[in-house]
Amino acid sequence: MAVIKAIYRYPVKALGAELLEEAKVLDYGIEYDRNWMIVDENGTFVTLRERPILTQFDSFISNEYLSIRDNSNGDIMRIPAGLRGTDEIKTSVWGSDVIAQSTDRIMDEWLSSRIGGKLRLVTVGQAFKRQKEVKSVQIPVRFADGYPLLILSQASIDHLNEKLEKPVKADRFRTNILIDECPAHGEDLAKSFQTENLKFITVKQCGRCIVINTDLETGEVFKEPLQTLSTYRKIDNSVMFGMNVYPESDGTIKRGENIKLEL
Repeated sequence: MAVIKAIYRYPVKALGAELLEEAKVLDYGIEYDRNWMIVDENGTFVTLRERPILTQFDSFISNEYLSIRDNSNGDIMRIPAGLRGTDEIKTSVWGSDVIAQSTDRIMDEWLSSRIGGKLRLVTVGQAFKRQKEVKSVQIPVRFADGYPLLILSQASIDHLNEKLEKPVKADRFRTNILIDECPAHGEDLAKSFQTENLKFITVKQCGRCIVINTDLETGEVFKEPLQTLSTYRKIDNSVMFGMNVYPESDGTIKRGENIKLEL
């Protein structure tokens, strides 16, 4: 029986993770996960690949407020988590065209001055609709790259680190649920994952890009770990690491609880 070692939430896409002891899981994933996204003046979302400076910013939810922290000096900007502006903004997430909602002009100006360029923080509004079809099941997705949740095992990371000169941390892989006490890449074999009150259905392995080569503490970009992963985790020209899943129902998960890999 595996256990949940860590739970990560990313309120703002591409910014740093929020480490949780417990999380509410809804149909689109962990509550507030990838609920916001930064776009430029053309409505194109801003990525870590293009802006490594994003590694210097974290986002978190507290008392129904979204906070973004500039780790270079500790400054924090907050807006109510339910705040919606009046502008609808056409944007897309990896081929999925969506209509996002504006949030707050002061937040936009703060982000623009810190990151550079004319930026806006957008969120999910009434006009937003994005779904992925998996075996005739329509799965809601917010601003996540592909699917509601990503599960990865600590053993898979440990196995990788044995091959690297400089070990990497779990945060490189932007997983939502980090599991322990299972074999390396045991998550690849699971058809589903079962906790006490939740079931996660496997969709597909997660294909990786050069974003995982970005050191999340410094913003520096290296050749690893993608280069090493490509020597033993490449399938059909994609490097696979971690498993995309979706929840069968709403519920909660807690750090330290058992999670069964159903083969």
